[in-house]
Amino acid sequence: VWVNCVSRRMFRVEEAQLGMQPLTASRCLEMEEGHEEEEAQDGLLAGDRQERRWNPWVFGACLLAVTTFILVLGDILRRDGLTSKAPATTKHASATSAGWAISRDLLPDDHQKEELIKRAFSDPAFMWGCATSAYQVEGAWNKDGRKPSIWDKFTHDGRAFKGSSGDDACDYYHRYEEDLARISEYGFNTYRFSISWTRVFPLDEDGNMYMNEKGVQFYKNVLRILADRGITPIVTMFHWDLPAELDWLDEEVVDYFLRYAEFLFATFPEVNWWSTFNEPWTFCTMGYALGLHAPGKQSQYLQYRCGHNVLRAHARAVDLFRRKFFRPGMKIGLVLNYDFPFPKDPENPHDLDAVQVDAIKGVGWFADPIYKGDYPELLKEIIGEHLPRFTTEEKNLLLKASNHEYNYYGLNTYSGRYVEAVHNHSWSPKQSFWKDDEPIGFPFIHAWLYKVPQEILLHLRWVNDRYHPPGIIITENGCADPGNTEYEYTVDDWHRVGFFRDYLAKVAEAVFEGIPVVGYTAWALIDNFEWADGYQRRFGITYNDFGRQKRTPKKSAKWFQKLLTSI
Repeated sequence: VWVNCVSRRMFRVEEAQLGMQPLTASRCLEMEEGHEEEEAQDGLLAGDRQERRWNPWVFGACLLAVTTFILVLGDILRRDGLTSKAPATTKHASATSAGWAISRDLLPDDHQKEELIKRAFSDPAFMWGCATSAYQVEGAWNKDGRKPSIWDKFTHDGRAFKGSSGDDACDYYHRYEEDLARISEYGFNTYRFSISWTRVFPLDEDGNMYMNEKGVQFYKNVLRILADRGITPIVTMFHWDLPAELDWLDEEVVDYFLRYAEFLFATFPEVNWWSTFNEPWTFCTMGYALGLHAPGKQSQYLQYRCGHNVLRAHARAVDLFRRKFFRPGMKIGLVLNYDFPFPKDPENPHDLDAVQVDAIKGVGWFADPIYKGDYPELLKEIIGEHLPRFTTEEKNLLLKASNHEYNYYGLNTYSGRYVEAVHNHSWSPKQSFWKDDEPIGFPFIHAWLYKVPQEILLHLRWVNDRYHPPGIIITENGCADPGNTEYEYTVDDWHRVGFFRDYLAKVAEAVFEGIPVVGYTAWALIDNFEWADGYQRRFGITYNDFGRQKRTPKKSAKWFQKLLTSI
């Protein structure tokens, strides 16, 4: 579908800041369906308008030829050391022949990378983790007092891929003990997960929040098991599943979040590592500009009102934490996502400027107010009156949120890309993933996820140079299966092993440069519901058969197990 979509329409993937919809697989399916309708109207698919004639001998000969071709191709692939279920390249053979991700054999260079990783992260205090989020894994969407979130409404309206939803997801709500056992089995000492707001502190009909004891007990059970296994929890307060009654465009949501945060601090004193929000860029842009995530609103500037309220809520929650709940050793931060770009033309100073503009628009939008006390001046110039302004009191609270005694920087990153200044105008960087007929890296998801390990090193350098955080945790990093989610292929996931190894080697370089990386969290513990992409993407290091809810460790899980037991 993707190849057809691109070849027929030559769509380019644009930045969300420019108001363009990213070309996801689900978007391509929609366009393909529309294309078929157009063809039908033109009479190309109109079987009801013309009599189709076919010759059974021709049909049989064609079928035999296709079968023979598949068998020969499969034999060739097996002789080359690849599974017959490996995905074909979509445009250029060089995309895989460069050896970016899919080799089954460890090369001498791979051994060197693993030794570099072991030396860099030899400190027993380093946080090795994996991650999930509530809506993506728990299921039990209406069980034991849980109330609907905006994602329940969004998916029940048929807005996710093929009408899927997180109603059942991984059924983690009933199978959490089995899943938590895998964390220590794989060698991790940290687990990042989120609490479902509507499971523990839902709203009643009058808009008042109340404690749901069964929901609280569920997370108490999770935390008890983690403590028994010596695993440190990093708990996210908000991973996109806002109560259905609330909206990030309304100022009152800040007060609701503050009361929710206070409830969490008081109810779960055993948690020492908190994050207030996961990826506000994503849920504000995708939910309020592009309309591709819940609550599904489209606009040119509403994402900035959403982001403004998120930052105000973060500042007030951290202030409350500091005044009433902080104990030495406790940490609280904000998790920001970004894929650091490369200049399309490194010799063009405008493209070099476009890299910095893109980073300020992607990271500075949220990180500058926390570490510098206000939005970047450049962002104010670009967005103008549509960017809300902070009061003096709010600026002071934001700066206090970056106090080194309790702050950390949560960094989510996956891919690399190019940016260029169109007509030498750097204020509106244009992104792409191809240059000189070559992809920037091995394509895992053609719309946005390419393997570019150098990206994470550049990203860490930029964040450290601009904000000087006391510690950085890579809170998400990982890849999907490149085009094939069948059991045999996705369990034997050498492509994912290569991804983790190469990115971690670059993180090791950052550590040796003195950048304070204190943790690395792989996304994800288990294949799960991937938001608007539904179940078509598998990011887990544990395979999940969603029909039977049967788990199987993948090659990548065993790789982590071997690596971590050797450190």
